[in-house]
Amino acid sequence: GNIAVDKGMKAADDVYAGGDIVEFPLALIDDESVNIGHWQIACAHGRVAAESMLGIESKFNGVPFFWTQMFGKSLRYCGQTEHSLPRKMNH
Repeated sequence: GNIAVDKGMKAADDVYAGGDIVEFPLALIDDESVNIGHWQIACAHGRVAAESMLGIESKFNGVPFFWTQMFGKSLRYCGQTEHSLPRKMNH
């Protein structure tokens, strides 16, 4: 399972977590709780957690993205759909 955190990456009193082990509220989809294992998200979680520990109100407001290239083909993804929506990939 994942560690549930709030918008400030707080899991419990004086306990903060981030990266691919957490489930966090994503503002892009009305604070639905998600787990996204992209390095860009993990870096942002670190900033949010640090600011929260310092008493600065902070949350992740970015747009998830990733890209990869294999066998001469490129895949680029930006955004996040709600879990209830169908997903389609064009090639």
